[in-house]
Amino acid sequence: EINIYIYIYYNFIKNKIFVKRNAIFKGITYYSTYIDKTFNQVNPKINNNLCSYITGLIEGDGNIYIFDNINKSPKISIIFKNNDYELAIYLKKIFNIGYINKRNNSNVYIWQIQSIEDIYKLLNYTNGYYRTPKYYLIIKAIKWINDYIDKPDITIKNSYNIYNINIRKNILSKINKNNIKPIDNSNILNNAWLAGFSDANSYFDIILNKSKNNESISLRYSLVIKQDFISSNINESFYPIMLNIAKTFNTNIYTKYRYIKVDKSQQYKTYYTYTISINNIDKLIQVNNYFSKYSLLSSKYLDYKDWNKLLNYIIENNYKSTNVNVVKLGKEIRNNFNTKRIKINFKHLLEENIYTKS
Repeated sequence: EINIYIYIYYNFIKNKIFVKRNAIFKGITYYSTYIDKTFNQVNPKINNNLCSYITGLIEGDGNIYIFDNINKSPKISIIFKNNDYELAIYLKKIFNIGYINKRNNSNVYIWQIQSIEDIYKLLNYTNGYYRTPKYYLIIKAIKWINDYIDKPDITIKNSYNIYNINIRKNILSKINKNNIKPIDNSNILNNAWLAGFSDANSYFDIILNKSKNNESISLRYSLVIKQDFISSNINESFYPIMLNIAKTFNTNIYTKYRYIKVDKSQQYKTYYTYTISINNIDKLIQVNNYFSKYSLLSSKYLDYKDWNKLLNYIIENNYKSTNVNVVKLGKEIRNNFNTKRIKINFKHLLEENIYTKS
């Protein structure tokens, strides 16, 4: 049995954030990172790149809740794995909305955006960058806020304080009606949306192939989306956006589905899995060119950097994946890669990049 000890300390003083986390696995430090820098230096402005990134992250690992009860305002949440807690803190601080909770009995954190003012701010930042069926939930969320603004002042003596005259007056002073922008059909490579989407759903793999005569190294980038049509409040398929991504990199999309009966009812749950898997070097170079421009922000960034290092080394060695030095480097990197990574840091969040430039 592995006992895990997690220590979290964060303190916001003079626009500074200090985060320290350690998880101890049998006395071995598995995870340790520090963030200590003024956010005025890191984030002079929320720019279009960061807006498209956060939209991709929402569409990959976010949930948008629209309730049948029109008196309940929309909610948005984004899920972060335990390793990416610092990214959640970083984004929350930059956008200055919502709060972060750890899900009970799990290793995930949830960034929850619930107040009308915060939902309004997030919709303003992301409006116009949506590419998946979640766009249609965003339409409903924007319409709900617009309708809320148009409602006459009333006082309802119930739990919905958003209709209390004084509370409503305060909310209305912070929001305005919003126009619904069309779904983004622009070139997938022209903004950071795919970086956010990949932080949620992608994998960078280094594969050691063995035969009787030699060993070789192969690389792979995979993007996987799982969807079911009974627990999801989205009836439209993610297939079109995955097909778009596949066409962008001139590769194939693989679709699997299965039907499972729900309890004793006559209703069936349909599970779909859409997978894009790229291992051709020339196509991986195209993938690499994108992420070199629009970087990942999660801990997956560290895997990408190691993967990128090996890709460049293979290219330098005339694309020979059986080269002894290529195999040697591949083995070394694999020892501290993906789930085997011993230490994780988020220094890349503090570096000047396309997300922090005005």
